[in-house]
Amino acid sequence: MYNRFFTSGLTGITNACVIVFYAAIVYSTTAMMPARAANNSDNSDNYWVVGSFKTRLHADVERERIERLTAEHIEMAAFYLDGRSTEVSADQPRAYRDGEANIRLLVRQTMEPLTQRQELELKGLAVWRLTVASRQITQFKNAVAAREEILTPEYWLVLGSFYGPDRARDQRDSLLKAGIDSVTLHRLEADGRYYFRVDHGPFDRIIAAQRQRFVDQGITGAFWTRAHGAELVDVE
Repeated sequence: MYNRFFTSGLTGITNACVIVFYAAIVYSTTAMMPARAANNSDNSDNYWVVGSFKTRLHADVERERIERLTAEHIEMAAFYLDGRSTEVSADQPRAYRDGEANIRLLVRQTMEPLTQRQELELKGLAVWRLTVASRQITQFKNAVAAREEILTPEYWLVLGSFYGPDRARDQRDSLLKAGIDSVTLHRLEADGRYYFRVDHGPFDRIIAAQRQRFVDQGITGAFWTRAHGAELVDVE
């Protein structure tokens, strides 16, 4: 009987050791998991959404304004509303087209989110919180870069638009006499009818200070437009 109890005791000790050994393996494996996750390229971060737009032109204009207003760095990412995935191949980024998605302006959340949110709201911004994967931001940048490389867009600041060329020429000549250079008269067509636009540019990007310069001079209707050189016809 002594041997039976002794043998049972050894078996219990052996089983306990096995349990402790496996527990140690599970613990060490679990402890290593965060280190592996930290190297994952699909890391997500919390952001404040400070704007959402259908066109990149409007998104670019508002991004520059908010960056000057808040001194925050603004990221952009596309969010499709029809259920399509935002996934794109790394070696063949899809060219983004206006209207396919909402382009959201994103401010990374800091360690004091409530304070940061209050500061953004005090600047007049309507914000909401969103978790965004880093790949969504990267993919949007790649898609935009791929499209611009193919289409070589130009940005123009529109100062006036007229159905008659004479009024357009008058505004252009007035601006040139005032020392405003790089003013061009373009002819465009809409609904089967020509109209004439007084444009300042071209620029490779939107510069908010350029528009404000003309607003201060009384041209309050000045606005940015994005076009490709082949779409515009110069008028003498």
